[in-house]
Amino acid sequence: MRRYNEAFSERDINFWTIGPHVNWRVAPNLKLVLSYHYERGLAEGRNQPQFVDDTSYVNHYLSVDADVELTERLSLLTAFHYEYNIWTSGLAGDERNGAYENLYQGEVILAYQLTDSVQGYGGVQHSIRKKSFESSSIKETNLDVGLSARF
Repeated sequence: MRRYNEAFSERDINFWTIGPHVNWRVAPNLKLVLSYHYERGLAEGRNQPQFVDDTSYVNHYLSVDADVELTERLSLLTAFHYEYNIWTSGLAGDERNGAYENLYQGEVILAYQLTDSVQGYGGVQHSIRKKSFESSSIKETNLDVGLSARF
């Protein structure tokens, strides 16, 4: 579920996702992961033509990850993701009517196992997003630094 504040409640979406993940241990220190997800989202706006804002969609997501154990405690995690979003709006005047989006994203993360249950990490993620109804693409770069703990 995605829920917006009351002023944008026509964008509230119920969605579901299904898809396989294949993990392959190529070598003792190298793991590949291949993933595909199919997602379907239905927005409240599809039943409210007065808003001309139906954000319902079909999403196809492909991912290839390569995880390399550099040392016993240090790993390099890389990934490439591709998403193809198809908006399913049938509302006349809605900019998403017949529209689609392509998203390309790459990431590189260094992870260090501090203890048996705590891992520190840092990395960078870069993405390029292009919607068919916009004249230019959006480029984003995110830097990540953090800790994860298992209990």
